[in-house]
Amino acid sequence: MRMKARWRFAVPVGAALLVAASVLNFAPLAGAQTATGGAAVEGLKGFSTGQDLHATVLEAAPTRVVNADEAWTGASVDAGQAGLAGTKLDEENRIFQPSKPGKLSYARASGVEVGLGTTPTDPNQVVLAAFTDAAAPPPSSKDTDLLGPLSVPPLAYASATRGIAVANGNESGLEPDVCVIGDDLSRGKGYAADAQLVDTGTGGGPGGQLNTPLIGTDAPNGSSRAVAQTISHEFLVPSGQGGDNFGLASEVRETIAPVSVLANEKTGVETLTIEVLGEWVLRAVATGHEGGASVFYGPGTVNPETPVLRILPSSGNPTVLKLQDLLGNTGLDIPADPLIHVTLGEAPRALAKPGAAPAYGSSPSVDKANGMFASAAVDVLRVQSQALGIDIRLGHMEVSANSPKGGVDCPIPVTKTADPSEIKIGETPDTSHVTITVHNAFLCDLKDTVLTDTINKKPETGGDPNFEITSADPSTTPADAVPTGVVQQATLKWDLGTIPRGQTKSVTLDLKSATSGGIIEDIGHADATLTNCQGGADSGVAVNGLAINNLRLAGLSVPVDVNVEIPRTGPNSRNTLATGAGLLGLALAGGFLMRRRRGTATP
Repeated sequence: MRMKARWRFAVPVGAALLVAASVLNFAPLAGAQTATGGAAVEGLKGFSTGQDLHATVLEAAPTRVVNADEAWTGASVDAGQAGLAGTKLDEENRIFQPSKPGKLSYARASGVEVGLGTTPTDPNQVVLAAFTDAAAPPPSSKDTDLLGPLSVPPLAYASATRGIAVANGNESGLEPDVCVIGDDLSRGKGYAADAQLVDTGTGGGPGGQLNTPLIGTDAPNGSSRAVAQTISHEFLVPSGQGGDNFGLASEVRETIAPVSVLANEKTGVETLTIEVLGEWVLRAVATGHEGGASVFYGPGTVNPETPVLRILPSSGNPTVLKLQDLLGNTGLDIPADPLIHVTLGEAPRALAKPGAAPAYGSSPSVDKANGMFASAAVDVLRVQSQALGIDIRLGHMEVSANSPKGGVDCPIPVTKTADPSEIKIGETPDTSHVTITVHNAFLCDLKDTVLTDTINKKPETGGDPNFEITSADPSTTPADAVPTGVVQQATLKWDLGTIPRGQTKSVTLDLKSATSGGIIEDIGHADATLTNCQGGADSGVAVNGLAINNLRLAGLSVPVDVNVEIPRTGPNSRNTLATGAGLLGLALAGGFLMRRRRGTATP
């Protein structure tokens, strides 16, 4: 009787073990990758803004009598949850980005602007070429191109102006919005030809031109270069830490037209003419990795011995400067006239707060330890006169780039489904149909795309599953690489060729259960070369000059599991033993329950 009591007591335990084994063997598993893109990337933000020419006349804060800007552009990005919330002002205390909460990227551009009696929040009243801006999402692009003469005497004249604004975002839903690869995140481009600002004389010139402009970029002295152009843009750059890891670059590029200052009404002779050669660049990069933050300033690949700037006074000999003369810390101060000083040749300096006096001679802010931020500002040269109340900045540029630690990952999206995600041994359904899709979510073509699929036992799970691959479509590379018979692991590869931007390519395979159960893990890996990127002439430097084109990009799918049901009986001794032990426990539990009932029924 005592032996029977013990057996009866063990029955509940055995039943519980059997139920637990059943739950473990039939637990539901994810059969498809869920898109996780579009998420915010806190800490990835930056801006760039600049004017080919900025002039202030008679400023008494917060109001200035005259505010003039030529080829003024701005671009910004913020991948955080709040987006571009909050107004951004430049060093000159002018708004270059209005508050755009929830927006990822923004750009603005104009050809020529003049404001009278403006404060920082006032727009300029005269804009030659309609002000142009764009914000994303959704991606947008705007372009204004006006041929002149465009004249609003006595404030402004130009023979032609243009403004282009582009704002982008990744709309795939499979990658963060900020993963714009192959074009700029945002870009503003402004230019003006033969511009004149603020007539200081009486009467007007021919064809709507100003008679004696305070400032003119209308190519005097026989020069044929009369177009001022500024490009401000934000774009991702490879971090050097893997093909799918990126940082942020903020850049301003300027082509500066010859500038003449203070023409004499009677003689028409300018007090001072300045010619700057080449395209000038200020760029800040932050990758989020040690040593990955930097500031670059200069005219690209110009040799230090190349003359890059000429100052032509109305009397006396011209001043000619070479590149190395322009890149000192404090620059040169040249008295071109008893009332005017020209400061040129400064290295990049710390970015000043809006409306604050810049700390000339200071150093840019660069996070060399973690590579998480970099910022700087520069003027190619300044023309100032306290007596006349003028402050003219030529080639003014400001940049700021911030990256989260570790940068941002933008892998090639690879999605997978397994239908069904649970199969049986020797019963229907015994085969799972696996579909793997490679998505081109970028603004380049994916060339020489290779998809590799690895199938194996899921780590740290029970069972020792095996399986058969009964089909693969299209054929693998090479075609005979599909294993035959029962296997416990397999690696398949497909050469998918080129996937055009915005398109996909898929492969399928059938995975059949064999003799042993468990959980099979299936992971797809794609890599390809970025080519034929969308960025055109305006953004080509972002695509080609900084190694985006021909970059080898990679991507890994979220693992997809296929649960192979462990059979109740069969050749697997471990499964048979577990089933037998469960049945034995159930019998014991039944005996215990019967004894308990008998005991409670006795009076």
